[in-house]
Amino acid sequence: MREFALSLEKCWELNELFSVYRAWIDRRARLDQCLEAQLFNRDCEQAETWMAAREASLEDSDGSGEGVDALLRKHEDFDRAINSQEEKIVALVTFADQLIAGDHYDKDGIAERRDKVLERCVLCTGHNYNLRWLAYLVATTQ
Repeated sequence: MREFALSLEKCWELNELFSVYRAWIDRRARLDQCLEAQLFNRDCEQAETWMAAREASLEDSDGSGEGVDALLRKHEDFDRAINSQEEKIVALVTFADQLIAGDHYDKDGIAERRDKVLERCVLCTGHNYNLRWLAYLVATTQ
């Protein structure tokens, strides 16, 4: 009988250890998701900052009396900047989609922020990428 009591006590100890281990695993998963959310938000803020700078640049050139050559250079610089930023936006959207597919605890908030960044990107880039971004936006939100 004493052996049975000791075995039962060890089972309870193992069960408690397993419960602590399971709680640690759950906590770690939650912290990993928090880190992923922070990284996503950082990427969104960088994209939004870039777009705000581009928008301000476009607003500065409206009616400023600049010559055609200067405006053409600004337009070419803007196109180059869009092309370099496009990869970052695609990476941001891909990361958001991975978080959503991985059942992230804030998947609704991530989807909403992704959509806002994409919508702003469409407005910022203008007609050059409008159809491509809209097609991507429609394809990813269905």
